[in-house]
Amino acid sequence: MLVLATGSVAVAEGPVHGAAAVAPARMPGTDPHVQSWFKGVEKVQIAFNNALFKAEQDIAAGGPKTKNCSTLMNMTSQILAALPKLAAIPAGGALMAAQYTAPMQQFSEVAAQCASGNFSKAKELLGNESTGAVGAYGDAQEEVDEILDAGA
Repeated sequence: MLVLATGSVAVAEGPVHGAAAVAPARMPGTDPHVQSWFKGVEKVQIAFNNALFKAEQDIAAGGPKTKNCSTLMNMTSQILAALPKLAAIPAGGALMAAQYTAPMQQFSEVAAQCASGNFSKAKELLGNESTGAVGAYGDAQEEVDEILDAGA
């Protein structure tokens, strides 16, 4: 038997007599509770994406429309309200909810700034693929994908 130790982690190679076989951890993406959560928020996520697209247009135009920003705020609130249910799922739910929380809070602030007519601040907070709420959401989605696949 070969045992490698680094810090506080030890890895054993070869059979260990008397040790029970350990089943590989299930990928969170195959967990029925995780799948049910994503299916349950699917319509809200679609509505969020649609509202975000329209609010981005309002923000880029510098107003004066703010109805789309209010809709974005509503959709963001609905997603934030659904995250505790995701967090309660043992199969990676807390990790995924933690990834989504900050970007959704950032989108909520974008929507609030937009709805109040502060389009320049909303644009700054919104960002792009690498900054602001948009960048944070993209990064979060990549992390959630990794969690769902369990690094596979």
